[in-house]
Amino acid sequence: MEGQAVSGDTFVCQPFETGTLVCAIDGLGHGEEAAVASRLAKAIMERHAAEPLADLVKRCDSGMKSTRGAVASLARFDMAGKMLSWLGVGNVDGVLFRHRDDGSVDKEGMASRGGVIGYRLPPLRISTFEVRAGDTLVLATDGLAGAFVDHIDYRAELGEIADGLMRDYGKTGDDALVVVARYIGDPS
Repeated sequence: MEGQAVSGDTFVCQPFETGTLVCAIDGLGHGEEAAVASRLAKAIMERHAAEPLADLVKRCDSGMKSTRGAVASLARFDMAGKMLSWLGVGNVDGVLFRHRDDGSVDKEGMASRGGVIGYRLPPLRISTFEVRAGDTLVLATDGLAGAFVDHIDYRAELGEIADGLMRDYGKTGDDALVVVARYIGDPS
């Protein structure tokens, strides 16, 4: 956010033995206290990335009681099962572009639950999807204008997607973050 020395938004991209955890985290408010909350969530998630998503969010909730809290969307790519599981707490948007057998692409939106990690955790709802090589995940904090979801070119390079969304939809009055990840399939 303009006028702030630090951002209250951060991300996680943490590989573990059977997959990768990808998250976008938004510490409540702005400035240093928001950054403290989001950095603590990031540290917990990176340290415990292999845990089931619901357990990981509950661990963050317990560990963040002394902060102002955060909202987040978490996605876990499971390499062996070729699956993506995700859940959202608060207003961090998520969309997954999934390739179908007929060559078309479906756009799945993340259903987030209202709440705050570290303050008021809602019932957690996890959604799971099969993924294929080329499927693209985009997570964005509320520093982006909501219309961005309809204007994503999922075929572009990851950096181009993130940079374009920040340039075209980033708000000047809020911290903003975009995380883009693509499932590459079996790397062997």
